[in-house]
Amino acid sequence: MEGQRADPDFGVPPQRPSPSRGVKTLYASILLFNAALLVTLFFAAANMHQARAQPFTSPPPFTVANPPGPDKCASCHGWRQADLAPRTLKKPHDTLMFTHWPQPGPWCDHCHKPTEPRRLILHHDQTVDFKDAHLLCGQCHGAKVRDWQFGAHGKRIGNWQGPRKIQPCSACHNPHQPKTRPLVPSSPPAQPGTIRPWKPVTPPTQPQTRQP
Repeated sequence: MEGQRADPDFGVPPQRPSPSRGVKTLYASILLFNAALLVTLFFAAANMHQARAQPFTSPPPFTVANPPGPDKCASCHGWRQADLAPRTLKKPHDTLMFTHWPQPGPWCDHCHKPTEPRRLILHHDQTVDFKDAHLLCGQCHGAKVRDWQFGAHGKRIGNWQGPRKIQPCSACHNPHQPKTRPLVPSSPPAQPGTIRPWKPVTPPTQPQTRQP
């Protein structure tokens, strides 16, 4: 209208207020966090790829639990010279049967050092203590001993975390007769209300014919 003063800001779009200092600091912190997260993920992926490219070359550290001891043999052979001639054994050795090698089977001096009954013989005339008997087994059964060292074969006792403690080979295998014999499953506890506990059923040796 005539006679009224025009508004100088009429038609000018309103301006947004500038962010405060605290909001700017928050934005900067988010950007820095995202950048650090990306860098961390990049190096983690690189390390994972390197770890996959380099497999384990040595087993984790472990100790052998209850290693076998030669005290029973050393009580006599510690002072008496051993007879190394293969023969039919008599008492007190009549219970020993060697089925470890193909026939004709081995003799004691194949694994035991005659002059030191507390030592085992390896290749190239090297000897080890009974606590390292797996080194003797590994000369022929290398794949099984490697699985045993890494935990895929054998039995571990104690805790799953912390120091590894595993049973020796002789805990499950007789060194003179290492083949595992068939096992019969044990009966589970009787359920409440049952008259007789469950017992394993032995399959018949001959096939049964159905009567007409």
